[in-house]
Amino acid sequence: MFPLTPELRKVLEEQVALTEALEKKTVKTIRWLFHRNGKPIKSHYSAWRSACDRAGVPGRMVHDFRRTAVRNFERAGIPRSAGMALSGHLTGAVYGRYAIVDEGMLKESEAKLSKLHAGEDRKYALTPAQIERLAKAVSENRPSAGQVGATAGK
Repeated sequence: MFPLTPELRKVLEEQVALTEALEKKTVKTIRWLFHRNGKPIKSHYSAWRSACDRAGVPGRMVHDFRRTAVRNFERAGIPRSAGMALSGHLTGAVYGRYAIVDEGMLKESEAKLSKLHAGEDRKYALTPAQIERLAKAVSENRPSAGQVGATAGK
């Protein structure tokens, strides 16, 4: 079962009503929820292009919205196992490729961490200046690519 948002439920209910009205008018059973005057849709490509143009997002592909859905699942805090079930991903590795992190998400994460640590014992907390010095010291002590290759045989 796929959970429906109120908006999606409304669209589907409207489509059911349109289909039922056409069945009544034509006195024929229509086996498809989405159809063209009671006939099955053979290709959605031209309708998709027109819909994207009217929505102001020309050139989008259906697959683009799978990535958007995964990003929305991540932002909403939906567990990955549930997100994978909703999007149809079978492996966490593929799902993870869709879970793109942007700058806004990083800033939001930083704010959440700050809020979490605000109430903690400050004895172990580092100031921003201490964090910067620590990061610099770690990067200075990290071997370069040439050093790694030179010591690989030892």
